Amino acid sequence: MLLPFVAVYAIMVVTGMEAANTVNFGFEYFSWWFGLGVLSSIGLGTGMHSGILFLFPHIYKIVIASGVCKSMDFASEDDMWGMKADMSCRSHGSSEASYWSVALRCIPAAFLWGAGTACGEIPPYALSRAAALAGEKDEEFEEIMASTKGKVSQWDIFTRMKVWMIAFLEKHGFWGVLLMAAWPNAAFDMCGICCGHLGVPFMVFFGATFIGKAMIKVNGQVLFFVWLFRNPENVVSQISAIVPFLNKEKMLGAVARFRHISETGEDIEGDSSDPNSFAKWAKWGWDTLVLTIILFFAVSCINQIARQRHRANMKNAN
Repeated sequence: MLLPFVAVYAIMVVTGMEAANTVNFGFEYFSWWFGLGVLSSIGLGTGMHSGILFLFPHIYKIVIASGVCKSMDFASEDDMWGMKADMSCRSHGSSEASYWSVALRCIPAAFLWGAGTACGEIPPYALSRAAALAGEKDEEFEEIMASTKGKVSQWDIFTRMKVWMIAFLEKHGFWGVLLMAAWPNAAFDMCGICCGHLGVPFMVFFGATFIGKAMIKVNGQVLFFVWLFRNPENVVSQISAIVPFLNKEKMLGAVARFRHISETGEDIEGDSSDPNSFAKWAKWGWDTLVLTIILFFAVSCINQIARQRHRANMKNAN
């Protein structure tokens, strides 16, 4: 099925058609956001938290640009693959861009990211289902069940949640998976393992996971973060009311300072070219955090592969 599309693309490249650049850009856009979603939930021990590292900052940039331009007439699609997305205004409006227009601009990237997270949940399900069909024990599922045997303490909330989740999935099937996928559930890997072991059909599992993650969860996150980034002062006021020992004035000053840096690239108290400026140190800190998390993710993947290889060697030796 891919052969005709490859042939058409090759003709466009050879003839120098402008559409080839559009196809290239679309492929880069899709692979970036979809790939980040897969990395976030691939199930190799520890996800890369790509939502915090890339998607949510992307939403923030769009919110800030909409406030500066007073419209949605700015470029935001090239915020990927390390490209410098300046979010430059093509024109300026007379009033603030509406909440829904900002949210709609954020949805394409969020949808692709959510679709990637849904596809990243397939490996745990597939491995568990393959083991069940072959009559073998799935070690991860057995480990989950072993932790739930016996009397569970009322203070052991995580184990009690495991017991409830397994019973809930077994009873409700599609709707159970959908509800588990429709919110930021860090333990959803366990849902995939349980569904595979219980023999839930693939289309039931994946359909519910895709709807929950790519259509419900990410849209809710977009709506929340657009509201949050448009009204950070209200959030600060609520936090200071709940936690009275926090200094409201200092927090509001930090919000204003961060917004100014994002809009102009310069610190309020100094030029960004100064190596000691707040903007320089903030960028260095963020880049270091991203690199640390990516390295930790890579190490966790290597450890998981090594453990699987070790178990296979032990099984062959026996």
